[in-house]
Amino acid sequence: MFSHIWSTLERELLDIYRYYRRDLSAVRAVGKEDGTVLSEADLAIQACVVAAVRRNDPSPAILAEELEGSPLDDRQSPPDPYLENQEEGQDNGYKGAGRLWIVDPIDGTTQFLRSDGREFCTAIAVLEDGRPKACLILAPELGEGGEPVTLTVDEIGTPRLNGHLARLPVGATTVSATRRSTADVQPIEEAAIRKGYRVKTMPTSQILDIARTCVHLGIPNLPPFLWCVCRAQYPWDVMAGCVLAHAVGVAVVLGRDTPLFPLTPGSASLGRSHLSSIVVATPGYSRWVSSMVNT
Repeated sequence: MFSHIWSTLERELLDIYRYYRRDLSAVRAVGKEDGTVLSEADLAIQACVVAAVRRNDPSPAILAEELEGSPLDDRQSPPDPYLENQEEGQDNGYKGAGRLWIVDPIDGTTQFLRSDGREFCTAIAVLEDGRPKACLILAPELGEGGEPVTLTVDEIGTPRLNGHLARLPVGATTVSATRRSTADVQPIEEAAIRKGYRVKTMPTSQILDIARTCVHLGIPNLPPFLWCVCRAQYPWDVMAGCVLAHAVGVAVVLGRDTPLFPLTPGSASLGRSHLSSIVVATPGYSRWVSSMVNT
């Protein structure tokens, strides 16, 4: 089921990306209250994903990032009962059991809106009873020469990179601990530097940083990460990456080295609350990173 959805979405989404990226000066965008950016491309991609999900899942529970009724949304339709798009805690059709689709239409919208940006992607995670089931991560211009990079997991099988079996990264000496430029340096950054690691702090796409911790992408100037720290993220900001990590056996833990999965019914992880800090790390590193995050 999922492989068919992913292949269909890849074609449709690449067409949408090409349409908006050909003239970025014409793309409408606004700042959101949380300091991130919303563009009309986010809304178009989210609509495409939701439509594809409904064609294959007649009664879907969907948790998606962008709200209807936004300043850029020209549609006059009533609120969508399948999207958690009103006040925090509104029913999105999910009762903590069964299947949940979690959608981030564009992770890295700021990168998307730059002509030289390439670290952005569409990310979809599927959970079943709170456990990882499948995911799609589509980065339309991340590869060499601006070629697409597609990562998929189907029924928690072996992840695939552009249709081929993905390989684990080896020999990583770089780590990801991104933060806003105005934020204070964190203890985890200082500890990583003392250990001789190179530290990425500039935020681009949290999903792609997680992917680089899990899979060898083989892209020049995008080295793999030994571990990745995600601070106070919404579920859609990280969940597709967390499903990918689970599929390859990379640790996914909350800030105190507590496994993220399974997500429990009623958990804030399934609503519009921030997750606590999440650590994605190659085996043997999660406990140390978690301890430093809580320092």
